[in-house]
Formats: sequence, C-alpha cells, structure tokens
Amino acid sequence: MKKKRVKKKNEGLQGLTYGAMSSIIVVSAIIAGLSVIHNQVLLFVGIIVTGVGDALADAVGFHVSEETEKFHNQREVWKSTFFVFISKIAVVAILLVPILFLELQIATIVSFVIAMILIVLISAMVCKLNKKFTCWKLSLEYIFFAVLAILISYGLGKLVSYFIGNV
Repeated sequence: MKKKRVKKKNEGLQGLTYGAMSSIIVVSAIIAGLSVIHNQVLLFVGIIVTGVGDALADAVGFHVSEETEKFHNQREVWKSTFFVFISKIAVVAILLVPILFLELQIATIVSFVIAMILIVLISAMVCKLNKKFTCWKLSLEYIFFAVLAILISYGLGKLVSYFIGNV
C-alpha cells in the first residue's frame, strides 16, 4: 500500500511533535529520578548532558528512520531531522529554567506543570492536524505516558539512592 504524501505546509511537523514529546518525557524522567538526591547542580548538569545527547541521538535516529522509508526526499529528511533536534533542545531549555532559578522542590513541581502544559499543547496540535482524534482523550493518553515515565524514574532514583546512598 502506498503512503499518502504529506501536505507541504505540514512538512516537518512530525519531527517537531516527536522531538518535543520525547524531550518532555526524557527531561521529566531525569528530573524525577535525580531530584531524589537533592542536588540542584547535579540535576542541572544531568539535564543538560542527557538532553543534548538525547537530542542528537533522536535526531540522527529519526533521520535514519526517514531515509529507510524511501518515501521522503532529502530536503524533507533534513527538515524533519532539524525539527527533531531543535524541538528537543527547546524543551530542555524551557524545563531547565525553573531548575536554574527556583529552589529544587518548587522547581521540580513547576517543571512538571510546564511539561504537562506542553503535552496538552502538543495533543491539541496533533488533533488539529488529524481530525480522527478526540483532543481530551489524546491529552490524557500523552499525560499517562509522561506520568508513567516520571513515576518509574522516581522509583528507580529512590531505589538506587537507597542501595548506594546519597551522593
């Protein structure tokens, strides 16, 4: 079965939504997992290092995936790659702001609230582009995945902290 060609005005949005959602979940998980050791500098460095590495890895992975499909021309592949990287870095920067300027416990909560708002905005954008989704259901689905990652990462952070001790 042949894939339907994406409208030019929507070109790159797949990379943008993928990158943003992936980064929201990764950064939120890092915040949840590392916040248990109560070290704001380590959390900040962990987010930056992992966020940039993850942005590069996902952009390259997305690039290879798009080329594997044999559906996209080189311009489309590079545009999507660029959008994945830029959206991931933008989310890292947005979620780092509270960590940089607020006390750790408050910063963690503020970052999670911002992450959930971004998820709702992404689901609204997806719903606008693809009418087959009910927006509130899609928002709940995306929030579920993010909360699951947050809870698992928090649990792992607590578990590792318990066995290794506070750094």
